[in-house]
Amino acid sequence: MARRELCPVWIGRDRVDTARAALQAHPECDVIFCDDGLQHYRLQRDVEIAVMDATRTIGNGFLLPAGPLREPVSRLKDMDAIVINGEPSSSHRIKFGMELNGETFYNLLDPRKTATVLDFEGLRCHAIAGIGNPQRYFDALQTLGLHCITHPFPDHHAYTAAELAFADCDALLLTEKDAVKCEAFADTRYWVLRVDAKIDTKLIELILRKIDTHGCKTA
Repeated sequence: MARRELCPVWIGRDRVDTARAALQAHPECDVIFCDDGLQHYRLQRDVEIAVMDATRTIGNGFLLPAGPLREPVSRLKDMDAIVINGEPSSSHRIKFGMELNGETFYNLLDPRKTATVLDFEGLRCHAIAGIGNPQRYFDALQTLGLHCITHPFPDHHAYTAAELAFADCDALLLTEKDAVKCEAFADTRYWVLRVDAKIDTKLIELILRKIDTHGCKTA
């Protein structure tokens, strides 16, 4: 997100202190979006949005570490909106669909260099994913027409060069989330699939209404 330069991006374990530092550096800021912020109760919030995977939904229903949830299922009733990743829009008043789309790869060492599926024809491709649902990434590659040897890793995995030293690899295909963790040891075989979120316009309208309600500028 920071590299796309859409807005200032700040990272910190203490969300309150990080938000204050961001506002001090950017006093013109009217809105703060906090990723994985629902469980940080010290951080005052005006709008709460939950994002769920369409395939796994709530998993086994248990909180970490017994299950995948950061908050109990009962918290969903408090949400201003629930976004279902990988599902078209719902008719429910607070549920909205979202899809991640992408078909162009860029080279991790030289992002100016891009490639399409045709460029990988005849190559031995390995795909890695350390995201919430790695299979979603592997399915996306298959939909594009790529047949890869897949390697799922735990979410937020910290990669080492040895883990990805596949001897029979002509191209290693990564998610954007994983790519930033591999820059230190990447070579020319590392390619990243760029994706963009297609979000229900009704969700955007809801967020803008909420912002107006709290007196922020939306221009």
